[in-house]
Amino acid sequence: MDEFDDFDIGSEPRCEVCGTVMRTVDGAYRCGGCGWEIEVPWIEHPGPGDVPGIHGG
Repeated sequence: MDEFDDFDIGSEPRCEVCGTVMRTVDGAYRCGGCGWEIEVPWIEHPGPGDVPGIHGG
C-alpha cells in the first residue's frame, strides 16, 4: 500500500519534531504543539504579461 494518496499534495505539512499538523502563519508554517516553524519563500506574481486576455484585451 502506498504511503501517500492524492490528497497529500494539498495537505498541510506535519511537524518534524512532534508530528502535529502545522498551521499557516504569515510567511511560514508553525506547529501549534511545539512552535517549530518552516519558512515559506515569498513568490512574486509575474504580472499580466504580453498575452491578450480571453476577451482580446
